Amino acid sequence: MTQDKKEERPILIVSDDAEEVRAVRDLLQHDYANLIIADNDEAGLRLFPERQPALLILVFQEMVRSERFYLMLYRQCQTIREIPHQTLLLCKSNESEAAFSLCHNNTFDDYLINRPLHDPYRLRLAVQHALTRQAGRSESATVQRQLSHIGSDLRHLDTFVNKALEGGQGHHDESIKAFRDFASQLTKELDQFETHMNNAARGQAAKVLEKSGLRQQFDELRRTGVAPEVQKVEGKLQEAQQWAHQFDKDYREQAVKVTSREFPPAQPEVMLVDDDEMYRDMLGVMLEEIELRVTLADSGEAALAAMRTRRPDIVLLDYNMPGLNGIDMLRLMKRTPEFHQIPVIMLTGEKSREAVKEMIMAGAVGYIVKPSNRPTILAKIRSVLSRPAGTSAGTPSGT
Repeated sequence: MTQDKKEERPILIVSDDAEEVRAVRDLLQHDYANLIIADNDEAGLRLFPERQPALLILVFQEMVRSERFYLMLYRQCQTIREIPHQTLLLCKSNESEAAFSLCHNNTFDDYLINRPLHDPYRLRLAVQHALTRQAGRSESATVQRQLSHIGSDLRHLDTFVNKALEGGQGHHDESIKAFRDFASQLTKELDQFETHMNNAARGQAAKVLEKSGLRQQFDELRRTGVAPEVQKVEGKLQEAQQWAHQFDKDYREQAVKVTSREFPPAQPEVMLVDDDEMYRDMLGVMLEEIELRVTLADSGEAALAAMRTRRPDIVLLDYNMPGLNGIDMLRLMKRTPEFHQIPVIMLTGEKSREAVKEMIMAGAVGYIVKPSNRPTILAKIRSVLSRPAGTSAGTPSGT
């Protein structure tokens, strides 16, 4: 198999054995020019955020070391969730069952038995497939995000324009009313002035009015000046009002054609609250791998502070934490109007009837007993997220 060497995002090979990492690089350099190697944990932890590889190949002497390195990477690299990549685990033949389990649970994307390495071409093929998957995943995720943003922006624009139109129509109506009130008041004042002049004309002031021509000027002003101008201004205001009505009608007809299109919804956001850093990071990775947005918090206090500016769709909440524990945070959420409708699943090592009753009474929609496997956790989350917004959670369930 011969192909042009790729000059795109690099491949990072990390190992705890300098000879092993060079051997893997030598097998791949026939096809890929942008290969980076690290023969220790520290170099791998530094190079990943610097070079942002499309593929991470782990070639540690013991598979547990590969798992430990990847967990450290998630702990220490703040941007790892923003770097789309594939993972390929190279392991020994007697580690295949454990490797399969890790890939099945989405800790890694794929594994390959390379010790003893019977078929070097299989590694090249596995790398090619991993890069192909990553390219498709990145493109698909980018398109999905862009469509979601466009759909969200259009809905926000429609809401904004509708409010502006409603407000504008109100302003037009108020302007016409205010002008008519002004014209009515002006007419009253002119009538009062005319009455005053008529009364004056009966007395000694009649000669003054006649001589000055004030009466004739007033009559001319009222007949040719005030009345026509009032009618002209009112006519312009009514034209503007009619234009606004027509624009409103035309806009709504066009807007419904656009906003009624099906755009991918934004992915649900999960807030994960747990003081156990390892469990929190591993569960966070699992959720992100199924395209959920994840916010992590290590305490009840930190979670509540984050929720003030970023409202999650669901909260996974540890039952037993120092400071503000899970039950107290849950009760506080249910007493807070802006948070009380957010569904909460408790994470707990407690299985006693008393603990379950306490969680239910506090308002949890369900609970997950730690540790739990990936299918169980995801099924529980999907079950809660699939419920229509605002509906009753029913009887909380546990796993």
